[in-house]
Amino acid sequence: MALDLRLHSPAGAEPVVYTWPLTSGHGSDKHDGALEIVETIRWVCDDLPEMKGALEKNILSDYDTHSYESMRALCDRFNRAIDSVVALGSLSYAISAVILEGQFSSDVHLHGY
Repeated sequence: MALDLRLHSPAGAEPVVYTWPLTSGHGSDKHDGALEIVETIRWVCDDLPEMKGALEKNILSDYDTHSYESMRALCDRFNRAIDSVVALGSLSYAISAVILEGQFSSDVHLHGY
């Protein structure tokens, strides 16, 4: 049975799904999906500065990229934070402005956010 990790989008796009184990390939073709998850969360922090402090302090403060349970907990904490803020409508204006002005970083666009 495959183990999946999901990251919810603050812009309302479909979640990005990662399949565990997150590392694939070898040598120069090696890809570390755990680092991609952490980088994606950091890019969201950069693009939504009103959430940056909370995300860095409460979500990115404790994780182990080699542990499925730890990475699942990281994704769950991020998803709960994003879902709560989106449900409250707190991000709607900020996200709309960022989308309309095309200010999302190119890195976030590459990951489907």
